Amino acid sequence: MLVVGAIAFVEFNFTNPDSFEIVALVDIPAGEVIHFTDSGWRANNTFRASEGTHSWTAPAAGISA
Repeated sequence: MLVVGAIAFVEFNFTNPDSFEIVALVDIPAGEVIHFTDSGWRANNTFRASEGTHSWTAPAAGISA
């Protein structure tokens, strides 16, 4: 399981179509799933449901930092 600070965004564009690039700051094991969203965070500790979510799965070889 990844923790805060395990990845960093190096590019993002949240106009249609959304796109982003990340860099791994730690090794990411094979099969690790990371969920990304541009939904805003509410004061009651939940996400707004009005934006999209993208899930990414690390490849079989994993990703090296």
